[in-house]
Amino acid sequence: MNAIRRIALILTAVFLIPVLFFSAYEISSLSRDEKMIESIYQKQLEAILFSINQYSDDLIGNWVARTENLLMSENLQAGGRELMMVNTPLKLIFSYPLQSESGRSKFIYLDTAFFLSHEPEFAARVAAQQEEIAQLVKYKKSGFQKTAVLPLSDSLRTAYLGLMFVTEDETGQSITGFILDPEAFVEDLMGPRLQQISENQFLLAVTRKSDKHQIYSTQLRDSTSSVILQKDLWLIPDYSIGIGPLGTSLSKIVRERTKTNLILLLGMAVVLLVAVFLAFRSVRQEVQLAQNKAEFVSNVSHEIRTPLALISMFAETLEMGRVPTEEKKNEYYSILHKETQRLTAIVNKILNFSQT
Repeated sequence: MNAIRRIALILTAVFLIPVLFFSAYEISSLSRDEKMIESIYQKQLEAILFSINQYSDDLIGNWVARTENLLMSENLQAGGRELMMVNTPLKLIFSYPLQSESGRSKFIYLDTAFFLSHEPEFAARVAAQQEEIAQLVKYKKSGFQKTAVLPLSDSLRTAYLGLMFVTEDETGQSITGFILDPEAFVEDLMGPRLQQISENQFLLAVTRKSDKHQIYSTQLRDSTSSVILQKDLWLIPDYSIGIGPLGTSLSKIVRERTKTNLILLLGMAVVLLVAVFLAFRSVRQEVQLAQNKAEFVSNVSHEIRTPLALISMFAETLEMGRVPTEEKKNEYYSILHKETQRLTAIVNKILNFSQT
């Protein structure tokens, strides 16, 4: 029985050690898996951010080119209003001459109340950006059309974004720009692009940084908790774009992955347990059979020695002529015959047992 116990302990150890090791490995790798998945999303977000910013720059560049052409045409107001109606985020197009004697200011707007209430502040803000305007003029002279952010007051910057650039016409250079609604820009113009990029494979969302309010998501429901990484948008730095798994969270992905691995491990453990049980039962049977055979041989050897000793003794007596009478010889012959039959029966039993 000691041998059986040793075999059982060895088989149990062989089964338990791999299972315990793999379980400990899975639990300890949770944070590593989370960092790996986060790294993948980080690279995706960087590529998406570049694409979205390039797309935004192209949109603004198109507006700049069309506005510059409109300023040199005779249908400035009609063309400008058409541009604003097609691109609803645009709230105001302004153009202030850099030299006051070279011309007059020009404005295009759809909301008169908005223009009358805020135009003086826009003019003051433009006048305060002399260094930035000088840089824009240098770029223009070098053949580059650059766009810069026009800083607005705290009360306006929460709802509007100002952009300015340098234009030229027959009267000279002007500082021209747009006042636009950044949230409408995100929803109306960036939104379709974000949907196209996500392709229902992951979540993209744009958040207002000041109050963490999510203004756009590629999913209909609020998905703030699903966003795992965020980066600022270049054109509208008061807003950030975030990325996350679709319909779940990073921690849930890791938990589900670990749960799946542990279920597979449990299944493997059950299979191994059954295999160990069958192996142990087979080994136990073999050990028990070996013990039974050893006991049988030990018992049989004693049974064999007894008839052999009698046969040897009576045969030797007869051979040496020590039996005085025929009656006694017949008695010895009878004993030899019985012991021979007894020995034959034992041998037959041994042969039959060896075949089982």
